[in-house]
Amino acid sequence: MMIGKNIRTWRTMRGLSQEELAVAVGISLSAIQFYEEEKWRPGTPVISRLAEVLQVTIPDLVGNCKEIYDDNGDLILIEKDCGCQVVVLGKFKNKTN
Repeated sequence: MMIGKNIRTWRTMRGLSQEELAVAVGISLSAIQFYEEEKWRPGTPVISRLAEVLQVTIPDLVGNCKEIYDDNGDLILIEKDCGCQVVVLGKFKNKTN
């Protein structure tokens, strides 16, 4: 997962500073800095909010993953590792449920 690089890319494309993004998402400036430096990984609620603020899809923000939907319409992000195993990266609740 290369979410830190993607956060930085989308943030700069939207013309936002790290501080502006932090305020819009409702998290600390240091959290944005740590995400972009790949020191921390955001949880699913923060990923959802980042995607919303940056006006991108969750798969585009997370990067290098496939999206599938369960019977409830919830988004599940997966990736395959080198051993052909499927790794679940996150599950995001359908906002209409």
